[in-house]
Amino acid sequence: MRNEKKSRWLVWLMGILLLVVAGKTVSWFTWEREMWQTRKPEKTVAAKVKKTVPGIREGEFTLKVNRYLNDKITVRYLIPVDKNGRPKPSASNVVCYAPYNGDAAEIQRGLKPWHWYFTEKLGFTIFSLAIKTDTKVTHDRKKYYIFPEAGWYEIFFGIQERIEKENHLEHRPLLMVGESSGGSMAQMMSASYPDRVAAAAWCGGSKYDPVGKGNRSAWLALNTWGCYGIPNTRIFQRQAETQGQQVLRAETATNGEDHHSAGEMSYHLMHIFIRDMVNLRDRNGGKIPPVEEWPVCREQNGKKRYFPSAEFAACWDRVPHEVNRQLENDAGPVMAVFPYEGPVDRIVIYADEGNDNFSVLPQDVLYDLSHKKVLPISFKVGDNYRQDFEQMKQALTDVLKNPEWRELPVYVVGRGIGGQILAAAALANGNKRIAGIVTFNSEYENPFDHMSIAAHRNDSVLPLRMYFDKTAMSPGMKPIPHTEVISVDEEDNNKKWLARLNAVIR
Repeated sequence: MRNEKKSRWLVWLMGILLLVVAGKTVSWFTWEREMWQTRKPEKTVAAKVKKTVPGIREGEFTLKVNRYLNDKITVRYLIPVDKNGRPKPSASNVVCYAPYNGDAAEIQRGLKPWHWYFTEKLGFTIFSLAIKTDTKVTHDRKKYYIFPEAGWYEIFFGIQERIEKENHLEHRPLLMVGESSGGSMAQMMSASYPDRVAAAAWCGGSKYDPVGKGNRSAWLALNTWGCYGIPNTRIFQRQAETQGQQVLRAETATNGEDHHSAGEMSYHLMHIFIRDMVNLRDRNGGKIPPVEEWPVCREQNGKKRYFPSAEFAACWDRVPHEVNRQLENDAGPVMAVFPYEGPVDRIVIYADEGNDNFSVLPQDVLYDLSHKKVLPISFKVGDNYRQDFEQMKQALTDVLKNPEWRELPVYVVGRGIGGQILAAAALANGNKRIAGIVTFNSEYENPFDHMSIAAHRNDSVLPLRMYFDKTAMSPGMKPIPHTEVISVDEEDNNKKWLARLNAVIR
């Protein structure tokens, strides 16, 4: 009887062991085998190579990754080749574009024009991935693709190695670029793997990881002015500086559609920065030298800043650093000149209202003017309006006395309280070189003289044009000497405002 019971237990035990072995085998062929393939992307489907542009090998391949929302992904790449179809020596400089959330459909169709620049103009290889994303897990470090815990970094490095191996390229540390969440990923990859990422340049990042003391990656961190990511980018810069690392941070022009997407200024800076990193690396035995050994050094806001070339420094000078600092900082200058291009035939002084909900920012107005033979000047409005009035009067006098500008007519333009105080200051000045004063939704009368356009109107014949939309109170129907009062549509507050402003100052 005992032997029979022992036999039954042995049979049950053997059955359980067989089930465990079978389960592990199935598991390996499904989940674990897929994970192994993820880490070895060279075992996936062969790349499809297109010959669409002479001198460029355009290719794509699919890769099984088994990540959140992504079973498979498409990888696209561009490689510069010579007339015999062999990769050029410069092709070993590999750039990776980290895509933003929602970029998958476009990457699936092909790389973007600003990506092609790296290959067509600079002779570098570039690749990117069509990663499907959503907005549900943007704070989940184990699922959201930008974080190191999500497991995408090893996939990116594996793709780099596959492209290098299949095209006989020399292995060099990666060069990262990105936009929006892709910019955040570029920073995090360089923070996590400083030996594998030589440099990172991005626009629009908003999430960052701390930087360790020994990290020697080179960073260019851009946001467009008005971007929600600016505060966190500032924090990243300060944290990196505590570790002895330089971050070249700036706020650049938009694409004209919103205050987050990169514009031409951002792309140009990223192109030159990555090009210069390669040049510095080539001249320094394969490693980017410490910033203290970069060729250009300047003082900016009391700190030394190092730049990779004179050309990059010249492009950096076209960013309105002083205007950005003026508008974001209570300690900023009262008056700041916006960088302008070419010869100018007039001056426009602009003052905005700090809490204005107007969708066009002061930098948008000044940037638009800077491309139309205008010397744009920004005046700052703070919380002490009487002090603002006195400072604007003095700054206006300084502008009119500047010998370099003495032949130029001056237009004074402002919105809300900024326009109100600036118009009062201009009327109080009365200089005939002031060719026009333009305000938008600025009160005409105020019990305080320093805020009252009416208090100074009778003492001056300078022409004044006042625009009001349906949300503001106009001065009424009574005619005002030397003044036009114009009502506009309530929604007339975006590009139409810029168009109207350009017409008024001509």
